[in-house]
Amino acid sequence: MGTSNLIINTGALVQPWATKLQTRKPTRLSTRKSQTAVGEVKTVEKIISSIQPLPSHTLLLGECRDGLPFLMEMGDPEIGAVLVACEQGWGKTHQLQVMVDSAIKTHTPHELKVLILTLNPSEWDRFKNHPQFAKHMMGIHAWYDLRVENRIQALTELAEARRDGREGGPSVLLILDDLNYVEDLNMETQVNLRWLFAYGAQSNIWLVSSLNAHLSQAYQYWIEPCRTRVMGRVASRANAAILDMDSDSNTSNLSPGEFMIWTGTSWLAYSLPLLGG
Repeated sequence: MGTSNLIINTGALVQPWATKLQTRKPTRLSTRKSQTAVGEVKTVEKIISSIQPLPSHTLLLGECRDGLPFLMEMGDPEIGAVLVACEQGWGKTHQLQVMVDSAIKTHTPHELKVLILTLNPSEWDRFKNHPQFAKHMMGIHAWYDLRVENRIQALTELAEARRDGREGGPSVLLILDDLNYVEDLNMETQVNLRWLFAYGAQSNIWLVSSLNAHLSQAYQYWIEPCRTRVMGRVASRANAAILDMDSDSNTSNLSPGEFMIWTGTSWLAYSLPLLGG
């Protein structure tokens, strides 16, 4: 495959609401040229710039072990909600940031808006302060910010209006860093957010969340509707079985910054690039 990059519509590969991940044939698989130099320090900007031609409406996950950029196509409701899970300190927030960085680079502000909920807003300062990102941002809020409940309510109403054909507008990428803090929200907001997990993608509202692996057993209610699973290192087999739906991802040997995703027949490993240019 030489100088090509792989584009896999992962959402079509994962059985929604399943207790066991089943093998399915990819419905979309294509290659595009990449022009990165061997040994070059990889950043989001360099990888995105190297892809010729650059497909629209995609976001970057990372770089495969054979040097190919790995992209996820946005726009297919089959992708559903995405969960990024690994041990604490193994790179889950950095994975979310790579996805946001690349999504902004492949979408205009008229095509995509980004809303981020996180325990530590300071970790996302580059997206708040940089003019390249500001036009895309709807906000970066701590989970305990009182504005969060209104934000979720507004997105729920937007999704319902779009389902009825009453609203259009840009796609929304909703990032939920440290998903376990969701249960600090009031019950109405939790109900709305759970509905968005299940149906948001049908209205171009894309949820990508992260969770520390050791919390998986306590948060199965929130894990269940995530159709696409991105796995970093998970040492416990019991936790891994919940997160990868018993598909034997075998992530215990991954290094920090390495992740895997189901391709329909196997788990594909890749590494995270640095942020920026």
